[in-house]
Amino acid sequence: MLNKNSIQPLYKQLMDIITSQIKNGTYKPGEKIPTEPELADLYHVSRITVRRTVEELCTQGYLIKHQGKGTFVKSPMIFRKFESQKNMSFSESCRQNDRIPESHVLSFCKKNANTVTSDFLQLAPDEEIFFLERLLLADSIPVIDV
Repeated sequence: MLNKNSIQPLYKQLMDIITSQIKNGTYKPGEKIPTEPELADLYHVSRITVRRTVEELCTQGYLIKHQGKGTFVKSPMIFRKFESQKNMSFSESCRQNDRIPESHVLSFCKKNANTVTSDFLQLAPDEEIFFLERLLLADSIPVIDV
């Protein structure tokens, strides 16, 4: 519950609770969260406090509002740092964003490189290459098809 005697603002405390519920699966991606009046009653705070909390969580990418339908949990975002010397792997990015990485091979075969691939890899035209297509997931949710 919220501590009304804490120096931390109520909206911030409520943000921490809702964020935690999203991360632990209480609210799943795509799921509608309770309405502002329901949250206000549940946590014994004003609707203004709830509105500020929801707006901030939308700004941070945890929630998304759909006019006339409600507020929903947004699918997880994975942030990756790209640096000139060290690129972060997908798995590393997931772990840094408190997500569980998964990878599934969709196809693996030998085929002739197309013009774009040949140019990029500096190969002879129609040279054979190995083709690998994977589906990358974070918390069992597909995020990248490479």
